[in-house]
Amino acid sequence: MQLGVSGREPLAQFGHLVLQPALGGHQFRAALADGVPPMRPETRWAFLMGYALAVRQCRAELMATQSWLQDEVAALRKELAAARAELHRLRAAQRDPDATLN
Repeated sequence: MQLGVSGREPLAQFGHLVLQPALGGHQFRAALADGVPPMRPETRWAFLMGYALAVRQCRAELMATQSWLQDEVAALRKELAAARAELHRLRAAQRDPDATLN
């Protein structure tokens, strides 16, 4: 499932943000000691919005994929049932050569 053009614009707006793993307590203190400041409050909101939009798009795509897979499994089960019925019919015709194949 693809979002419309208007749904992609916010993602493009926040595309420069890169997700990084969270720092543990000692890693965070070491980063501060190295002069790496924590995320500024004004960029934190933009990051969270971009992340939320990405999560929403992934969830929508997963739901669409799940629905498609369920439809595919249902179709394959129908085909399997038809193939089994045909196999049983052919085996019955082999046992009784006087029976017609139609």
